[in-house]
Amino acid sequence: MFELIAVVPSNQELSAKNVMIIDGLADGIWNVNELIHKSVKTAKLTQLCTYSNKPFDRYSIETEEAYVIYCGRVYWDGVAINSEICERIVCELLPNPQMAGSRLSGNFLMVIMIKGTGEIYVFTDRMSSGSIYYASNREYSILSTNMMAMRKLQRLGFPLSINKGSILEFIGSGHMYGNHTFWNEVSYLCAGCVGKFEYNKMNITNYWKYTFEQSYATPANVDDLWDAVQRDFEKLPDDSYIISQSGGYDSRMLAYMLKKKLNRNCIAVSYSLGDNISGSDQITARKVADACGMEIHTFTSTLDPDVYMDSMPYFIEANDGQTDVIVNQMSFLGKKYIDYLNSFRRDYIAYGHEIWGWGERVYDSEMAFWSCFLLKFNEFPQPKTIINPQAYTTAQAYFDGMRKKMITEYPMSIRYKPDDLKDFLYWRHRESRVILSGLKSLDMDTITPFLGNNTSDALERVPSSLRRKKKLFMEMGRKYAPEIFLAIPPIETFYKGRSRFGRLCENKEFRDIIKKDMLTQSPSCLSNMFSENFEMWLTDSLDGMNDGNSKITQKQRIKYNLLKKANGILGTMPALQVWAKHRLQMQGRLVFPCIDDSIISRLLILNHILRKLMED
Repeated sequence: MFELIAVVPSNQELSAKNVMIIDGLADGIWNVNELIHKSVKTAKLTQLCTYSNKPFDRYSIETEEAYVIYCGRVYWDGVAINSEICERIVCELLPNPQMAGSRLSGNFLMVIMIKGTGEIYVFTDRMSSGSIYYASNREYSILSTNMMAMRKLQRLGFPLSINKGSILEFIGSGHMYGNHTFWNEVSYLCAGCVGKFEYNKMNITNYWKYTFEQSYATPANVDDLWDAVQRDFEKLPDDSYIISQSGGYDSRMLAYMLKKKLNRNCIAVSYSLGDNISGSDQITARKVADACGMEIHTFTSTLDPDVYMDSMPYFIEANDGQTDVIVNQMSFLGKKYIDYLNSFRRDYIAYGHEIWGWGERVYDSEMAFWSCFLLKFNEFPQPKTIINPQAYTTAQAYFDGMRKKMITEYPMSIRYKPDDLKDFLYWRHRESRVILSGLKSLDMDTITPFLGNNTSDALERVPSSLRRKKKLFMEMGRKYAPEIFLAIPPIETFYKGRSRFGRLCENKEFRDIIKKDMLTQSPSCLSNMFSENFEMWLTDSLDGMNDGNSKITQKQRIKYNLLKKANGILGTMPALQVWAKHRLQMQGRLVFPCIDDSIISRLLILNHILRKLMED
């Protein structure tokens, strides 16, 4: 676990409040009293504090000119960070931050505080392996790795207001876009960025963007990608690992590379929540582990409404309220799952997060957004029923404006295809927010080898036709790891029964808790968006989950599976598939088949995030 708070005052008189601000924000960090606290200052009165379960020298290096503080693995010209490297970074990188794109690599967040000037530089890696948030006014610039801690600014005299656009984004996609947070006054430092913070000034620039210019000049092939992946894995430290093993193709390759190829000291961990069926995650994960000659452990539990509701606030804190995906998944498992992972006492937990390429071929920019789940309210069924007309119209105008802005982020000087925009959007506005697994309560660092620089450099050279549905990655797996790609069947992704959340809703007390939460305890910034039909929809949907064969639940599940099968059939005829989707979109009929229980769980989590942010 690692947290950081920094305050840059605009003058000496204001610096007297540094400690008050830092202590005030630290009060918002989960279990802060159990962490090791370290504070450092500069001659210009900038102050930085860290909070960790590890000694300060495990994640910091002091040079003559600066303090360099980092989490994760940082490499400079392929060499792991050390005292000499830090001196070179300060001398060579800070005058020219754009150099970071070619010389910095790894999964990291790095903060550099200059002793003489009090300036602070923050570097995120290409994929946002770590998160940091910032706010500034005429008196201070303030940074923190903990979004929930920033809510304490209100009691310190920094007015904060809810960003209603972020609420719309979360309802539509389960996360926020770009640098947005739930506060208008607080921003998130995006992937591939450097931020320079000085006295009441800040400058944010991109040093790297995921674009595909080289794919037209020097396209990469399967051997190029394999070579890049190997080079990224070979840089990993010779330490001990837990592999988060789902049985999917990404975690299969992760297990193959770490254990079978490099023979690192690693174990796999999967989990079971009472859904041991043929083709399920944990059964497939065990087959993968056996094929790689790797020990596998399974966390076994049952779905429990009390565990879910008790764990949700905990994982909202651990994830900074970034995404419903992680909060929902981890709340099923509960806090005991974290204790289970920590009990293995490993150095790293490795995840198979990736950017091999997303979805199918798209015809235009609107399809690109839809394919990345960056959805407007008319692109999935529930908003027309549950959002009031005024809020619905406002939301559609907001999404239209955001889409225009997000398109301009892609460098138009580079040759442009809708598929390129799609993968750019997925990197910048989807994957970089969702991969923030944010399990800050883990005693080990997180590592994501497929997001290394060599691999991302190679992927920038992959033509769009080979990025669709991870085509080149799948070819690489079949060619170089056939025993886990060909011999083990894929996980079954069709709905065969109720979702986990739907199974929880068999419990009447749980359904009643949800109704009470959503109907009587939602903050006004959320409840004011609901229509007069919301209560009826919520009640009918929840009561329908009590009967897995209810017409509503059954109809949605059948529709989802039929659309998935139809999409798979059309996938064998790409031109027809693109034409059909484009026609449906032009007619306003391209609707993502979200099932009600997914939207209810998302709204429940959003409700709790907003309530947490408004706590003093």
